[in-house]
Amino acid sequence: MSDYNASRKKNKGNSTLDAYFQKKRRTQEDNTSSPIATQNQNENESSPSAPNTTAPTRERVTQFDINSLSYDPGLRKRISDYHPDDQDAVRRAYIQRTVVQPRDHDFQQRFVGGGMRRFNPDWYDAYKTWLECSIAKEAAFCFVCYLFRDDIGAMDGDGHDTFVSKGFKGWNRPHAFSKHVGAINSVHNRCMEKYNALIDPQTSIQNVLSPVTPQARKDYQTRLVASLDCLRYLLLQGMAIRGHDESENSFNQGNFRELLKWYAKRKKKVAKVVLKNAPEIIK
Repeated sequence: MSDYNASRKKNKGNSTLDAYFQKKRRTQEDNTSSPIATQNQNENESSPSAPNTTAPTRERVTQFDINSLSYDPGLRKRISDYHPDDQDAVRRAYIQRTVVQPRDHDFQQRFVGGGMRRFNPDWYDAYKTWLECSIAKEAAFCFVCYLFRDDIGAMDGDGHDTFVSKGFKGWNRPHAFSKHVGAINSVHNRCMEKYNALIDPQTSIQNVLSPVTPQARKDYQTRLVASLDCLRYLLLQGMAIRGHDESENSFNQGNFRELLKWYAKRKKKVAKVVLKNAPEIIK
């Protein structure tokens, strides 16, 4: 009798334990299959913060072909639509093609300003570096603003998008071309500056305002190399660079200045660009 009771008690315990886990599994399955759980799962899958979500990126131009670019100014894709690593290559490709200025095209007449008017090819002569005309849209565009307007941060709606994306068709207002050029710091002139710097770095505004002769560049390089040599020695020795009094009348201008003067007195080429009394020392 005692063996029977013990066996019954053991089986009862097992059945109770099995029932507990079966009940727990059913509860988990019900929660998983419930509409709320399904909705939360769908929200997690479509959430922008999900780890599998990736932001769209601009496609790289893997095999850049100049012939793949649209020739007509009215059909071009904006420079900002290209991958950042390809934008300069696209600019150079368009510069290689030069400005689009068709002269033999029979430009369409439109009723503008009280009369029938059309684009005048003679306008190219006045604005030969940037004025373009689209045959597809029968509209005028600005070449340099197309290339660099997005690069300088100009926003749409500032008036310059007319010459970049929309196209200018006010043939009764040719003075709008001069207005588009604007003052010295206008969007157009800033784009022109970038255009000139890209095709010829020597024509950049920094070099125009501060011309440097080849000899001045050579002297600068000599002075720079000598200064770096002295600084390298002081750093390797763990010595201080500056002095307490580095004025011209000081008897000790600090380790760097004193070492540079000592070095210059033994190198005539360095003395010419470092010391004020270089002619006396060279003699």
